[in-house]
Amino acid sequence: MKNFKKLFASLAIVAMLATAVPTTVLGAASYSDELQGAYDYAYGMGVTTQSSIENANMYGSLIRSHMAKMMVKFAKEVYGRTADTSLACEFTDVANQSDEMKGYITEACQMGLMGVGITAFNPNGTVTRAQFGTVLSRVLYGDTYNVDTNPYYADHLQALKDAGIMTMISNPDQLEVRGYVMLMMQRADEGVATPEICTTPENVLSCSLGLDSCPAECKTVQENKVGTLTVASTDASYTSIPKVGAVKHATVKFTAGSDDVNVYGVNMKKLALTNTSNVKIWLEKDGVRVTTQAAFSDDKAVMSFLTALAVKA
Repeated sequence: MKNFKKLFASLAIVAMLATAVPTTVLGAASYSDELQGAYDYAYGMGVTTQSSIENANMYGSLIRSHMAKMMVKFAKEVYGRTADTSLACEFTDVANQSDEMKGYITEACQMGLMGVGITAFNPNGTVTRAQFGTVLSRVLYGDTYNVDTNPYYADHLQALKDAGIMTMISNPDQLEVRGYVMLMMQRADEGVATPEICTTPENVLSCSLGLDSCPAECKTVQENKVGTLTVASTDASYTSIPKVGAVKHATVKFTAGSDDVNVYGVNMKKLALTNTSNVKIWLEKDGVRVTTQAAFSDDKAVMSFLTALAVKA
C-alpha cells in the first residue's frame, strides 16, 4: 500500500462555525478560563448534561460508570466510533445500575475502551489518571498502545503527553478530576495532538515532501511514499454566510489512482469570505466529523484526519 502522510490541495472552505455555547455568570470566578472553556465544550458535546458549571462537579472525582458514559459519548460524537454488538460484555456487578448506565457500560466494552476480558466492571470505583489515560488513548489511537508492558498504562500516558493532551503523568495513581477529563477531551478534539510547529503550512509541506527543512520533532510522525490522488470539489454558491452555525461550503471527492492511498491531512486556502477571526473549518463524512477543526492564518489552514482517510484504488 502506498501512503501519503500529508496531502494538500487548495480547496474552497468546507464548513464554518460560529457556535453559541452556554456561558455561566454566577460563580464564574471559581473557575479558570481554561476550565470554563472545557465545560462549555463538554456541555455542547453532550458529555455533561449539567446546564451550569456549578452543577458539573468540575473538581470532583470520577467513577468508572460515569467515565464509561462520558467516553462513549465522546467516542461516538467526535470519532464516529461504533460498538461491536456481537460481543456479550456481561458483568457480575452492574445489576444495581440504571438501564441507561448499563447500556453505556456495555458500549464502552463493545468499543474496546473499558471492561474487555473481565467479569467485574467495578462501576463505582474511582478513576485514576492511569485508567482514564488508557481509555482516552484507546479512543484516539485504538489498540496501538495496548502492548504487553508493565505497567499497562505507560505507553498510553506517554503518547498523550507527547501529543500535548495530558501534561502531568508523573503520578498515575492520582484520582482523576472531572473538569480535567473534559479539558483533555477538548484538547484531543481540537487537534492539540500535533505540535504547533508541525502545523504551519511551510513545515507541513516540507515534512510531507521529506525535505531537510522539516523540524526534527515533526519527522517522527512522517512517512512519505509516492501515490496518485485526485482531489475535486463541488462548491456551494454563497456570497455571504447564510446563517450562524455550521454551513456546508463544498463536497470534496478524493479519488486514488492504481494504488490505495491513505490521506492524513489537507491544506486549505481561503479564497474569499471575509477575514472573520472565529471561522473554523473541518471535513465530515456520512455526517460525522473526520478531521480536526482548523482556523485560518494568512488565509491558510491545515486539517488533520482523526483517522487516516483510506482511499481505495
